Amino acid sequence: MRFLCFLVFLITNPLYGALVVLNVESDSGVNSNYGTLKIEDAGVGVLDFTIDLNNIALGADADVHKLGFNSNYSGPLSSSDGFLVRTDSRVPGLNIKWDFVIEFGNGQPILDPVNFKLSGDTGFTQAALLNAPAEYIKGWDGYFAVHAQSTSTPAGSETVFCGIDSVSTVPEPSTFVIFGLGMFFLVGTIYFKKEKTRALNER
Repeated sequence: MRFLCFLVFLITNPLYGALVVLNVESDSGVNSNYGTLKIEDAGVGVLDFTIDLNNIALGADADVHKLGFNSNYSGPLSSSDGFLVRTDSRVPGLNIKWDFVIEFGNGQPILDPVNFKLSGDTGFTQAALLNAPAEYIKGWDGYFAVHAQSTSTPAGSETVFCGIDSVSTVPEPSTFVIFGLGMFFLVGTIYFKKEKTRALNER
C-alpha cells in the first residue's frame, strides 16, 4: 500500500520543466514555429534557460539578442553567465515594457542555441514566470518575447513570442526513469502476490 502511494506521488508530482514554443512573429502575428525556450529548475531560486531558434524559419545565422518576460517575482535577478539583466525594459519590435529583459550582446559569437542560468530569491520559480500576466500582442496573449538578429528574413531581425496555448510542461528524463522503475516493481509485486496465492491454494 505504501508503494502504491509512492507511485501515485510520482505521477502527480513529477519533476517538470517547461517547454515554451515561440510560435508568433510580432510584426505580422503569423503563427508558426520560430523556436523554443526551455525552463528548468536548477536549485532554490535558480532557473536554467535554453533558447533554440528555428534556423529553417529564421536562417542559419540567426542570433539571440534579447529575451523579455513578465514574472510574479519582483526581487533581484542576476545571470551566472554575465548577461545583462534589466527591469521594466523593452524588446525591439514591441512597444511593451517587460518585467525583465535579458541582453545577450550584438552577435559574435552567434548565440543559438543559448543556455544560461538566472538566480534570484526563493520566490523565483517556474510558476512565477508561467503564471505571470500576459501582454496583448496582435490578438494574442503573449509571453516570453525573443528578439533575433541577423535573420534571413527581409527585415534582417525578428521578434517572436509565445502566444497563448503554446506553453506545455514536459517531464524530465529522470521522471520517466523513476516512473518506469515504479511500474516495473508494481507489476512485479502484483505478479508475485498472485503466484504466492496460487501456490497456497494448490496445497
